[in-house]
Amino acid sequence: MKNLLYLILIVFYIQVNAQVKHKVVITLDTKKMTNIDNSLGADGASGISPATEVYIHSGVCTCKLNDNLQRACGTPAENRAYCFDEIIPYQSNVWQHVVGNWGSFPQDDGVGKMTSLGNGVYTIEFIIEDYYSNPLLVSTSTSTGNSAVASTPMPVGSIAYVMGVVFRNGNGTLFGRDDDGNDIFVIDLDKDNPAAYNSESGNPYLPLAVTKTIASIDDIEKLTRTGAYPNPMIDGTTIEYFVRQSSKNISVKIYNSIGQEVRSLFSGYKAQGSQKIFWNGKDNKGNDVPKGVYYYLISDNEKTVSSNRLVVIR
Repeated sequence: MKNLLYLILIVFYIQVNAQVKHKVVITLDTKKMTNIDNSLGADGASGISPATEVYIHSGVCTCKLNDNLQRACGTPAENRAYCFDEIIPYQSNVWQHVVGNWGSFPQDDGVGKMTSLGNGVYTIEFIIEDYYSNPLLVSTSTSTGNSAVASTPMPVGSIAYVMGVVFRNGNGTLFGRDDDGNDIFVIDLDKDNPAAYNSESGNPYLPLAVTKTIASIDDIEKLTRTGAYPNPMIDGTTIEYFVRQSSKNISVKIYNSIGQEVRSLFSGYKAQGSQKIFWNGKDNKGNDVPKGVYYYLISDNEKTVSSNRLVVIR
């Protein structure tokens, strides 16, 4: 009996710990950026960035790779050591799971957009296990920045050890990098006190502050990605929303600009947590809706859970 109870406690412990998620808060103070060519337009001497939008382009390292740049995960200690060894200025394999868009055609699409706190300070917060595992967020293109490895969604249960970070404005004409113009790296993501460093000198990167805490249920709800992506849409969009409590009465509907129901996408049971549904741009009769403004409405027993505007372009 004692052995059975012990086994039950072990299983419960594993299940509980498998569900632990972590909130990361990243804050950039452009007044402290010293490389004038990589300071988001700040003067490098305590001036603030003129950027109206600042985006973070980031990726994390979770696993050692083989010579063909394929995942060949070892023990946590081996994976951690590999990720630290990849803190290099160019073609780093830290960028295994990348969120954001970079390269020739950066988009002002909200993915990785930071919040301005005023006086040249910008911040973003997210659940690290969700942010880098979401296939709608993670870039799988070859233009993911200064990277040698192809980006993929972070596998469930993986541990992020090191993060690569760069910044840009909305249209990609201004950039933010470390003091030497290289990628910034955040180490010890698996510990309680992560910190940002210059990639070549190894010195602390003072403009960037990073905190990490265990995420509460409220944190997870608040930071769960919600909305419709892409928006504007051409052929379809994925609507993401959060259900705080499991319910048999969840409905997802699309309305036109004068309040007429255009499409009923779902009606029934949804479990607590993050949910998503695809709309192909057709009405209840299977016809393509005309271009224009629409609204999606998610409700629980006729009480609104989430709603927002959609723009259809043809």
